Amino acid sequence: MYDRLMNEYNFPLLGANAVDIKSGKPYFKPYTIIEKNKIRIAVLGLVTPAIPNWLPEELYSGIEFRDMVETAKKWMPEIMKQKPDLVVGLFHAGWNSENEDYRQIDL
Repeated sequence: MYDRLMNEYNFPLLGANAVDIKSGKPYFKPYTIIEKNKIRIAVLGLVTPAIPNWLPEELYSGIEFRDMVETAKKWMPEIMKQKPDLVVGLFHAGWNSENEDYRQIDL
């Protein structure tokens, strides 16, 4: 399903923590750099690792969803090599007051 979406839309689908099980690499682009008015903006995309709890496996077959905090820590040094003026985190995380795994990210 996601392969079709990536081909149909003319914008990057970001998800650094959605990882191809076979290759171990991000299934989607982990981040993108946007340049506007001489300002370099890095956008890091992360999705909730709870996707397997919500969607049928045929929709994400071959993809595993890793921890958002650990993935952000992994990608920030790479993003900073691009010398952005601004970094934006684009996170589809949801919220559940009973889930203790939601915490502040200190990078």
